[in-house]
Amino acid sequence: MPGKIFCTRSAAGRPADSRFCSRPGAARALVGQLARELALRAANSDVTSPLEVMATVLRNYSPPVPLSTIAFQMQLAVNETTDAKLIPRGRCH
Repeated sequence: MPGKIFCTRSAAGRPADSRFCSRPGAARALVGQLARELALRAANSDVTSPLEVMATVLRNYSPPVPLSTIAFQMQLAVNETTDAKLIPRGRCH
């Protein structure tokens, strides 16, 4: 589903760690960053395990746009729409 936000959820249903709530584009960016890190380390004969590299990439990740900004913009779009059919289910006023 385009525009869906992917999150790791806690037992209470809230994001467990909001740094890992991301849009598909951010997920692709993380995969690209991981691939670059692995390639660079391989070229330098670095024997760090792929899991350690992935942990480092995730630890250093910071979303390009704060989630509060994304949520605000999505709500603004819902509030200003002229055709309610364009609003995804669950996003109504």
